[in-house]
Amino acid sequence: MFANEAFKSHVNTIAASLVGILALLLGFTFSLSLHRFDSRSEAVVDEANAIGTTYLRSQLLPAEVRNDVKKLLREYLDLRVKASTMTLADQAQRELLFAQAGHTQTALWGYARQAAERDPNPVTSGLFIQILNELIDCFGKRDAALNRHVPEIVLLLL
Repeated sequence: MFANEAFKSHVNTIAASLVGILALLLGFTFSLSLHRFDSRSEAVVDEANAIGTTYLRSQLLPAEVRNDVKKLLREYLDLRVKASTMTLADQAQRELLFAQAGHTQTALWGYARQAAERDPNPVTSGLFIQILNELIDCFGKRDAALNRHVPEIVLLLL
């Protein structure tokens, strides 16, 4: 009977330790997931604000490039909205949209260069170039936030 009580005590200690480790892993997993959700939400808002501000500042550009830039920004917006409706399982489609968005960014940057050459005034073309750079940065941040996830080893341990 004494051996039985000692055995039960050891089993209970081990069980309590395992439950504690499991609780710790679950806590870290929820914390990482919540942080990921918050950073993804923040990245979406930042990118949407950057797109909106870029569109508004495009009105300051010289008339020769203004309409082309606005058209490209509408196409870019459509690409980003379409990308946001894709699941992570549609990797090939997401990569295609990512590449198309990159080409659109390159074209927008080319128009920004043309605008700066035609009108080097920092109030007009300079403000547009600044926000276009921010738009490109927000694109990268949002993509990075989307690809960040709970490490697989943690999920395996759970």
